[in-house]
Amino acid sequence: MLASQRILRLGSFALLVLLSSTAFTQTPQQSLTPEDPTGVPADYEKQLQMDPQSSLTHFQIAEVLFAQRKYQASANACRAALRGDGFPSWTRVWSHIQLGEIFDVTGQRDRAVTEYKLALRTEDNTRGALDKARSLLEEPFGSSEPR
Repeated sequence: MLASQRILRLGSFALLVLLSSTAFTQTPQQSLTPEDPTGVPADYEKQLQMDPQSSLTHFQIAEVLFAQRKYQASANACRAALRGDGFPSWTRVWSHIQLGEIFDVTGQRDRAVTEYKLALRTEDNTRGALDKARSLLEEPFGSSEPR
């Protein structure tokens, strides 16, 4: 019985790692409704109820809010991700990058540069994070987009 429990735990861990590695591409199945004033899909709210310290869930919420141009709420979610459980570890570097992008969009370049430098200090290059931080130090987020 003990050996089967270890296999089950290992299987659950492998599934968790697999799920977290696809977090950038996954979106909640439930669409946003007008009754949801926060703009956060109910799936993420449920995940936070089950695990309020989940850095991954906070980061995913930050992405949704950023896409909706709710920059203050997105920044708060990034900060919550940084204070969270730190799993998966890439949430740290990408939260700093997201904060930097928010500061760039809102005209706070000095604060953006600080966040990009913090991202570089993590030394985590998951999905090219360090390359992205370096490029954002050179050219502010959104500066190459047509206005």
